[in-house]
Amino acid sequence: MFINELKEYGINVYVYDPYAYPEEVKEEYGIERLKDIEGKSSI
Repeated sequence: MFINELKEYGINVYVYDPYAYPEEVKEEYGIERLKDIEGKSSI
């Protein structure tokens, strides 16, 4: 998964999808999704 590849380079990856069910995201992809994106920076 590309998220794990980015993490190998020391990049902090945040996943946000207001329509996704957190349980399904965790089960399907093994990752946690953010509940909101307040305070997260793209820099």
